Amino acid sequence: MSTDILGLVRFCMVLDTPRGFPSLLKLSREEREAIIFSESNLNQRLSLLENVLLPSLNAQSDPDFKLAVMCTSNLPRASAIRLAAIVERFDFAFIVEIEPQWILKRACRIAMRRAKIEMADRWATFRIDDDDALSRNYIRALRGKMEATERSCAVTMTPGLEVVAEKVPLYRRDTKPCSGAGLAMIALKKERVVIETHQSVYQLGPHRNVEKVLPLSTIDDDFAFLRLIHDKNISGATAGSHGYLDRSSAHRILRETFAIENPSAFESHLMSVVGTGGQITPRRIERRQT
Repeated sequence: MSTDILGLVRFCMVLDTPRGFPSLLKLSREEREAIIFSESNLNQRLSLLENVLLPSLNAQSDPDFKLAVMCTSNLPRASAIRLAAIVERFDFAFIVEIEPQWILKRACRIAMRRAKIEMADRWATFRIDDDDALSRNYIRALRGKMEATERSCAVTMTPGLEVVAEKVPLYRRDTKPCSGAGLAMIALKKERVVIETHQSVYQLGPHRNVEKVLPLSTIDDDFAFLRLIHDKNISGATAGSHGYLDRSSAHRILRETFAIENPSAFESHLMSVVGTGGQITPRRIERRQT
């Protein structure tokens, strides 16, 4: 298995040190496990991973990429089994499991080694949360930037589409650069200092500040990512102050950009999962041809 584009997603990782999640810093590992490993939270994250993120990647117009789903060995066994069953149905995805005493950098490094990403002269890593999604043209756009650039850089795509789970789903345009949904790092092998220092997109530090670490390149791609905002966001994400899209326009974007063929069913499922931690019956997934 080798690739030159690798996605990195953290799935309910509970490490000894909760870097990247300010709201959890003061909690012990046991307290964090009680929150993140609760049955309702795990059911919710597994369902969103299976029905939102992975299908959006399965629909990519450029299928030449891999995705590492990173978790920790303290993940409850029943959820670990269910996670493995979900991931194995998508041929681009694989699981990386690390011990809680390790750090995220080690998980990213294992993922890159397994994907043999550094065999290429240049490569890209991108980050995405387990409850978000990417445009069906995301990989194609990232590859175009990767092949054209003459230097290592961070890449952000704008705008995105926010789905705010309130009493009914509300949709907003997210124009702010450097969202954690789809933020990428392109590395050129000839720039060894960059590679040895940063390794992957997660080693660039807080996603809103990556421009302080590497040059930032922006791709204006209509609705590059889909970002779910709900009361279970560990990062404490909140909706922006910009206006709402009308429902019919939002549904058209869901169908055309994110390959969500039945937006009404998507909304119903999203609200039931966010509200109750519901789950659905597993099914075999075949990569959609576009």
